[in-house]
Amino acid sequence: MTGLAGDKLLGQRTLLEQIEYTDELTSSGYYYGLRSLPRKEQDPITYERFYDAVHSAVMGARETSKNVAASPGARELGELLFALLTPEGHAVAVSSGLVGHQGAFRIAIRYMAENGYDRNPQIRPGDIFTACDPATTGTPHPGDVYTFVPLFYKDEFIGWAAGMNHTMEAGGAVPGAWPPWSPNTFTDGYLLPPTKVGEDYEDYTWLYKHFERRTRAPMFNILDQKMRVAGCRMVVDSVTEAIDKFGLDYFKDATREIIEETRRICSDNVKLLTVPGRSRFVAFRTVPYAGVVDGVWPQSAKNWLLHLHSEVQIDTREGQVHVNWDKISPANWHAQGGYKGIIESNLWLNVMDTIGLGLKPNSGMNLAVTYDMPEGGLFNPPNDRHSAGNPWASSVALFNCFGGGLEVSKRARGFVEEAWNSDLCWTGIQGEITLKNGFSFGFCQMDLLGASATPARPYMDGEPLGTAWWNPSSDTGSVEEWEYVLPGIYYLSKNVLPSYCGHGRFRGGLGMQLAFAVSDEVQEAIIGKIGASTGNYFTGQASIPGGGYPAPTSTLIVYRQTNILELLRQGEYPGGMAELAEWIESGKLTYTDRELHKEEVGALFVKPGDIYIVAGNATGGWGDPLHRAVDAVALDVKEGFIPASVADRVYGVPVDETGSATESLEAAAEARRAEIRRDREASSVSFEEFWRTEREVVRSGELPQFLTDAYAELNGFSPSFREEFARFWQLDAEEEAQS
Repeated sequence: MTGLAGDKLLGQRTLLEQIEYTDELTSSGYYYGLRSLPRKEQDPITYERFYDAVHSAVMGARETSKNVAASPGARELGELLFALLTPEGHAVAVSSGLVGHQGAFRIAIRYMAENGYDRNPQIRPGDIFTACDPATTGTPHPGDVYTFVPLFYKDEFIGWAAGMNHTMEAGGAVPGAWPPWSPNTFTDGYLLPPTKVGEDYEDYTWLYKHFERRTRAPMFNILDQKMRVAGCRMVVDSVTEAIDKFGLDYFKDATREIIEETRRICSDNVKLLTVPGRSRFVAFRTVPYAGVVDGVWPQSAKNWLLHLHSEVQIDTREGQVHVNWDKISPANWHAQGGYKGIIESNLWLNVMDTIGLGLKPNSGMNLAVTYDMPEGGLFNPPNDRHSAGNPWASSVALFNCFGGGLEVSKRARGFVEEAWNSDLCWTGIQGEITLKNGFSFGFCQMDLLGASATPARPYMDGEPLGTAWWNPSSDTGSVEEWEYVLPGIYYLSKNVLPSYCGHGRFRGGLGMQLAFAVSDEVQEAIIGKIGASTGNYFTGQASIPGGGYPAPTSTLIVYRQTNILELLRQGEYPGGMAELAEWIESGKLTYTDRELHKEEVGALFVKPGDIYIVAGNATGGWGDPLHRAVDAVALDVKEGFIPASVADRVYGVPVDETGSATESLEAAAEARRAEIRRDREASSVSFEEFWRTEREVVRSGELPQFLTDAYAELNGFSPSFREEFARFWQLDAEEEAQS
């Protein structure tokens, strides 16, 4: 084996010393202390050719490796990422895909440095390190798995090739990739801190045996590991060729300049696109554990209401954005908290979609945004025993608020075309199926995960299935692909759901519905619903930037012991929720029981003949629905996007189911809207009256238990929340002490 190993991996410095050295230089406000960009300034053409070479390396690795060996989540939906990193773990170039994870890669590298990996087990050419432990690695949840391969050039360690993807099953207490019911890290799943799992670009056999014994989808997890290693090997080979062409000194200089260039452009965009100031938004997220986990995890046997508050502070003189999370809920014994990686990943994603325009995506973007997450906060737990099973569910809602702050600032600057309603939800289903032949497997079905509706903007409607800010290469995948992943589960429908959107002058894009029938090949199946971002509650910021209706939350409906299999054998095939409802009304479809769930569901037993329907991924509207163009409402009805009843009740446009009216539509709409406005006025109260009524409720303490608990938790954890709470409700010292 060639290559330097031991304490002095980087010449005269250990890996940790190099990280500390780089941190010290970067504390100047410039990455690596670079106050100028000599390589770029002296020869910008060569500089851009070099970046194109390293960027092509990671893009080529992504597009090729996923077709060599990969699970459907990686191959179909693009739930993966490859990157070239500096020795310190800072991303220089990243592929398309789950781009936010570049912000977390350096956490794993720092952990290896702090624990002396360059001495034991040593870092040598061809070594493979894999990790999926959120507390030590930066992976947002155990289903996100990172792989790192060191990059050497002529025996000199110069960086890392990194690959990651969202795997199909994490081996937790609840089957799937995100265990929504998990009180601590010990029920999260199969967790690997950064671990040397192979050498000479070949995995050790024990890793595959671990996947086989500790996860429910070992075949796909092994394929994904092979994919990550293959992609990293491609990055190493391609970057080595680039160094042969441009030279090692040029490589070292240019990779640092690329990061600093991105930081500068991002900072300049803050100055250009925003106005200085402070904005605050809040979202709420339910965590319903009471009555579910009582006998197993008594420390978690309660219902939480998470307070997801973001304060965005913009300094246009310095081109900096700072996020203050001092009023966020504290960490607790449930699965919706996390560690630093979930914050770094989400920050990068939101920066890219808002102020990260016209730049080379890399770690320089993170340097333009700073944040405070208090110790003990939801994503900065007081110890490493807390769960990180399902942090996306709460963090997406939290970062909707961050996006709302940037959106308001950009709109104030006059960039209306850059404004959008950041109220985005997401949903996924996961579980475990046992066939009658005894074969059992776990899964994470990602149709709903890969794409959401685009949000409404102040000038246009949203579109269905067009975005996912957590994966800019959004895709729902194909039914044919997912059917072989889920033997025994038949697709009944996969399409948009009429009227499933946030309404407004411009409406959000329609969300999607999936309907499945459990076949008689199945002995039993456990299927859960996760994500949904908001649980039973909307993201409170949704109606503030644009004044529209918020996105509807996700919905799960289960029909038990139906005759659907008999109907399918007769050639009958429903087209979705609406047609199933018609079949039920006519008596064509029969069932013994119907369940409706708005909250997350960790696991439901389903059996042959059951129908499982889930809807999600809608977005919020923009502006008052009564301001929507009348002909646009009529067209929505005609196209089947909304029913006539919604056109009349919400938009004030009285039309029939064809979108037509028996009289002048404009005149009829004007009269109907005037009626709605009178009803609004009659049922409204002044803010002063509302405040006084609610103040008495607060003072009396006559609140639902989960809300009383939420206030008590926040008042005990966050001094700033307590102070503002008491000031807003004008509580005296005794009342404040009791609150």
